[in-house]
Amino acid sequence: MPYTGRPFNPNTPYENQVETELELANENFDILRQAFVSDNPETFIVKQADKVDGFDASLLPAPNTIPVAGVSGKLDIGWLPDEIGGYGYKRVDLTNATTDYNLQLGEEAYYVWNTSSNLNRPLRIQVSGSLYQIYVMTNYTSGTAPFISLNPNNTTYSSAFLETRIYTNTLSSSTNTLFITATRSAIVVFPMRTCSMLLQTTTPSKMAHGFYVINRDIHIFYTYWNNTSTAWSSLGTLTSDRNIGTVYVLVRRIL
Repeated sequence: MPYTGRPFNPNTPYENQVETELELANENFDILRQAFVSDNPETFIVKQADKVDGFDASLLPAPNTIPVAGVSGKLDIGWLPDEIGGYGYKRVDLTNATTDYNLQLGEEAYYVWNTSSNLNRPLRIQVSGSLYQIYVMTNYTSGTAPFISLNPNNTTYSSAFLETRIYTNTLSSSTNTLFITATRSAIVVFPMRTCSMLLQTTTPSKMAHGFYVINRDIHIFYTYWNNTSTAWSSLGTLTSDRNIGTVYVLVRRIL
């Protein structure tokens, strides 16, 4: 029987009224009983009382679940989409990639490069954007600094890159600021401990600019690819001139 909102009609008598209306009341009580967990009102827990439109709430991310703020008053970072979750970016490991990956806007690729087994590290990134950021961190601490170069399209372009560099020299008796220009066969060649640079990859205007650190010296550089027709299709290959152990590389697509 369905639920009856008002089973008792004291002002409208009819035959077998008491039995009928008591049965309606019992049916109502039975329906109400089923609204509680285990069909037992003594649990004081209403079925699905913690749900909205049938969905549970949770502090931790799960499919088809409503997020709840933690003790800090903030949501767990895992609730956020991959594109903005984690470290603020979606991050992919391309260390062992064999084909070029189409890095999306705001996405990062990272590499753990063991130079003791290979002095070359293809970045395996299809150039589909216009601006990329690269971080390179070496374990170099002393002695002769390594030279690391980046060859766009995994190709050597002889004397195709024009470099301008300003840097400090703390090895002399007094600290000097020096300025040089050079023609290179890679987009950037530098002795370094750590480096951060931006790569503009648009065909009519391809360039790199940033800074790197060696010992206590800071080098600010700008390298222009002196070619306005060759498309930059693959981000390229990093090459070290010597074994310097493990090198960490991070590439982020900016635009």
